[in-house]
Amino acid sequence: MAKRKRLSPALLGSTEPALTGDTGSQSGPGSRPPIAQVAGEAAEQSAFAEVARTLTEAREDGRLIQRVPLEAVETGHLVRDRMAFDDDDMAALRASLEARGQQVPIEVVTFETGGYGLISGLRRVMALRQIGASEVLALVRTPASSAEAYLAMVEENEIRAGISFYERAHLAAEAARLGLYASPQAAIAALFPRASAPKRSKIGSFVTLHGALGDVLRFPAGIPERLGLALVKALGSDPGLADRLRADLIDAAPTDAEAERTMLEAALRKPSAAPRQSPPEVAPGIRLDGRKGKVVLSGPRVTEALQRDLVAWLAAR
Repeated sequence: MAKRKRLSPALLGSTEPALTGDTGSQSGPGSRPPIAQVAGEAAEQSAFAEVARTLTEAREDGRLIQRVPLEAVETGHLVRDRMAFDDDDMAALRASLEARGQQVPIEVVTFETGGYGLISGLRRVMALRQIGASEVLALVRTPASSAEAYLAMVEENEIRAGISFYERAHLAAEAARLGLYASPQAAIAALFPRASAPKRSKIGSFVTLHGALGDVLRFPAGIPERLGLALVKALGSDPGLADRLRADLIDAAPTDAEAERTMLEAALRKPSAAPRQSPPEVAPGIRLDGRKGKVVLSGPRVTEALQRDLVAWLAAR
């Protein structure tokens, strides 16, 4: 009777000696069955591939925190919404970074020419530079547009730190000037979508203030909400106020926010200049504006003939 071949226990995953035909060969101590070994290696390769894929996706999606050279981060990539830093807040931030290290990453975009453009985290970058750090933890983002990058910056600062109404207005005005939005009002709606209607209205009022005095104000971020709104109201009712304020601010050149604020408050307490009345009409078509040492005639009937008659009359007196 012919002998039947038995299947190799290795193929069945058994740890017993493998027999083929009439003879058997016992595998060495601790050896893995061929199929188990192949399956294990395949699983390891699959796991490594999955990790690599996950890391790649995280990096591309801006979810992977990376260490980048601090000197390679350009802070002027966007028009910043923050215009001033509080000394006490910066001192506290530096102390925290020295004691605990950086806990929250900044957000950047990469430049094709190399380096990174800062989206959010300006205070952390400045503080790290002040303590002599060489690297910064960063999330490398890929915003679809400049408008999206500005929105990311605004959203972080709205959550993490108080930005003044003037700073918000300055950002909206500059974003519109750069062509990112059709108007400052459109920029306000896009950059501050979660703000209430009254808050967006106040930002719009400060846009008016920025347009009237922005280039002569030295410490605009220090203008309180109430003062700024009062200034906008006064500018609307007194057309000459903007010119007077500009001249006063240029002449005084205040050296700190308090001095500038005091000047603005004083301007509101001054009575508005009364609009100048037209000189009275002394004859049909002739107006006379007489002041000490000066007489001015105006009107459609002030002709060369009238001037000759007036000269003759004066000569005969």
